[in-house]
Amino acid sequence: MMMKRFKYSTVDLTHKLSIDEVEFNDAGEYIFQAGTQKATAYLYVQPPEAPKFVQELRNCIVIAGDTAKFTVRATGRPAPEVTWYKEGITVTPSFKYKILNDEDQYTLAVVEVEATDAGEYTCEATNENGTFRTTATLQVDNKAEMPEPSAPIASAPAIVEPMQDFITREGQSARFQCKVVGTNIKVIWSRDGKRIKPSRYFKMSEFNGVHQLEVTEAYPEDEGVYKITVSSDQGEVSCSATLKLDIDPPRVIEPLQPAHVIEGSAVKMDCVIEGEQLVVRWFNKGHDVTDNPQYKCKWEEASGHCWMIIMDCKKKDTGEIRCHVSNFAGEAVCSTDLLVTGKSDLDENRKQYLSQIEMQLSEKQKEYEISFPVEDVKTEFSPMIAEPAESTMAKEGNDAKFQVRLASLPEPEVAWYKDGKIIGPSGFPGNKFQFYYESRAHSHTRGVVVSGVRPEDAGKYELKAWNKLGQVACAATLKVQGMGRRRN
Repeated sequence: MMMKRFKYSTVDLTHKLSIDEVEFNDAGEYIFQAGTQKATAYLYVQPPEAPKFVQELRNCIVIAGDTAKFTVRATGRPAPEVTWYKEGITVTPSFKYKILNDEDQYTLAVVEVEATDAGEYTCEATNENGTFRTTATLQVDNKAEMPEPSAPIASAPAIVEPMQDFITREGQSARFQCKVVGTNIKVIWSRDGKRIKPSRYFKMSEFNGVHQLEVTEAYPEDEGVYKITVSSDQGEVSCSATLKLDIDPPRVIEPLQPAHVIEGSAVKMDCVIEGEQLVVRWFNKGHDVTDNPQYKCKWEEASGHCWMIIMDCKKKDTGEIRCHVSNFAGEAVCSTDLLVTGKSDLDENRKQYLSQIEMQLSEKQKEYEISFPVEDVKTEFSPMIAEPAESTMAKEGNDAKFQVRLASLPEPEVAWYKDGKIIGPSGFPGNKFQFYYESRAHSHTRGVVVSGVRPEDAGKYELKAWNKLGQVACAATLKVQGMGRRRN
């Protein structure tokens, strides 16, 4: 069923892969391979999100004959469907009820309020990921019961309904509302102590004592504390609220990978994190090393690439490496293991490998200080075996794997052989042999998986690697253990 959603087509030299009805699990790395050439692309799928109200309903007291308004702001992914209820009965648009929608703001207006309109009003937001409700009460005051003043009396300004904090998405609008009373009042809006004047970016209005400031398009520089100051000859009052941009919590796109290095060498631990306004901290065995001069840590905001480089690895660096990323919406953590092998612990083959590399580095090159990234090191040398493939025995029907780690700069070309005949890499789906590789700085891992081994798969498997400076080979043997007779 899943493969039916994936459609592959070619037109002339253009190859196209399309995915119908994208699912969250479709996110990840996609690789196109033609011969030895590869092209990589990443698909990012926004995670589903249940509805939530960033501004809930508030109780309302209205004089008979006036219009009552209930307003909410609802978010969700996909955008939620909003339904209004009065005392549990669905409200539909009519002369009495006006239902309005502006981006993520939803309003129910009750026109020419009567005593029978009093009661509980509920707003319900629903999408495929859940349902959320908010309820408020409408009270109706009878105008006839209110005493009519014989003459206007000057009154000091007072705040009846204060402003509420507002959260919005970048590029979306934001609104602050404050209901005030008082005669001959003057209203001033400000942000972080600086007065705001009307413009295409800031719109100010007033209706029935409710003063509104609208930020038409909110961006990071618009975040802050917004304040309304109401004054007259009778006095002055004010209230404030905060505007924040809503962001998603960070998410790990490419986790850290384990590393095994020789004491004295440099190692780069890297991952890719998706998120905004991130704080990135690195830990070695639980200790925060972000600001430690022995570690070089960096985060590229544009690409989400986070990395840490240990310039001169010691055996004591062996342990868990952890990257902790957070913003005010949440946090993400990924970790892996670093193994540092001491020079004295190397077997003879590895000692020879290490001495060969050291011989090719001049004293000047040894003093070269590695900066970001490690791959900038220009010392070139022919391929050498760092970790050879090991002979193995596999039961018939199981998979067998051979893996070789090489040291080489520039990156080597490789070929795998079985009993002297080349078998790859080919990379075509369904092939008996599946090939994989990983490269980091001058360390290159090359491997082959023999799928569902049969007796005829037994034999000698050899890797040959070469670059412009030389070549090297490494071989191992596969033995296949028969399944024996089956019992009836």
